[in-house]
Amino acid sequence: MSAVLLCSLLTTFAQHKVPTDLNALDNAIYIEPVVASPGTQQVLSVRMKNAVAVSGFEFVLQLPQGVSVATDEDEFPLAELSTARTTTKRTSYFGSSLQDDGMLKVLCGTSSKDPSTGLPYAFSGNDGEVARITVDVASTMPSGQYAIVVKNAILASPNAVKTVIESDVESLLEVDGLLPGDANDDGNVTIADAVAVVNYILGNHSDIFVFDAANMDGDSEITISDAFAIVNIILNQ
Repeated sequence: MSAVLLCSLLTTFAQHKVPTDLNALDNAIYIEPVVASPGTQQVLSVRMKNAVAVSGFEFVLQLPQGVSVATDEDEFPLAELSTARTTTKRTSYFGSSLQDDGMLKVLCGTSSKDPSTGLPYAFSGNDGEVARITVDVASTMPSGQYAIVVKNAILASPNAVKTVIESDVESLLEVDGLLPGDANDDGNVTIADAVAVVNYILGNHSDIFVFDAANMDGDSEITISDAFAIVNIILNQ
């Protein structure tokens, strides 16, 4: 077997990950599987499955090479509490920090007391979203399947009993290979793509038109706003 073929096989194997079987775990923090395109931002849904009552949690997020945690203008990570299973009053603290190794540490808890129990508030339900993290997908990211790993997860109950999740939990990020704005599929975003979108709107359809790449706002319609979004990409390149 040639070295080139072996390298190709190893790359293919590396990009076809097997996610963790969540059915085998009573308690877990995990990322909802997601599909993203190169050169875009993607919001990751952080979910918690818990057989025990939980008032707080912590974990470390490991991203594949080519994907990084997005930051705001002050360089703070774009990570936030989700209120799908709680409120900002009931979960009064949510923080995150980028570690030296590039991983993201997340910590969540509460100092608010549930008057019905006299203990800290607990998250409602036993499975669902508890946080949202925005990531940047590099424009050079090859298409394929990649592992997003939640490591070192710990759950804390209202009466301060610790539950350590011993195993890493892997979820899938699928990169679809689309280049947003590349309506004519030539591998670049240029004024020709904006023209292709305008022609599509006017009914002058081209033989080569990548609808999903042209649909910049994701509303499943091609409109003038998509053309302007492509122009903005060109101006900011």
